[in-house]
Amino acid sequence: MSVPNQKVITIHKPKYYQGFLQIGIDQWQAAYRDLNKGDFGLYLYLCGNMDGYRLELSPAAICPRLGYSDSTYRRAVEHLKEKGYLIHPKEGGGWHFYTTPQPTDYVKKPKAAPVACDSADEEMHCDEWAEQNPCYDDFYEEDWRQ
Repeated sequence: MSVPNQKVITIHKPKYYQGFLQIGIDQWQAAYRDLNKGDFGLYLYLCGNMDGYRLELSPAAICPRLGYSDSTYRRAVEHLKEKGYLIHPKEGGGWHFYTTPQPTDYVKKPKAAPVACDSADEEMHCDEWAEQNPCYDDFYEEDWRQ
């Protein structure tokens, strides 16, 4: 033993020839320190695809697999954009996922201000507007690693 009080552990796991996660240990450990639980789950999901693979990301695909609510999925996507893991280049071409943060000029869109309504007719219009313009819920990021 190189350090006192260590536990010697032998790893046993099946060999995978498909459906496995290929990422550098340094990369997932850095992401683990950088992201919250919901973000890290989506990060690992995206890491499970080979380099250059294109996928269509949606709540319908992710939520059942990871046990996410729609709002958890949307917050995770937003956080991965903010942190530089999901990048949308100015030239277009869709979004790009990186296992390490990239420089980004992405800025989170501010929440829509509440709409004041004076009459019943205006209130109906305001409700319709609110349905068409949902805002992200406030998010409490707990330190889940402790």
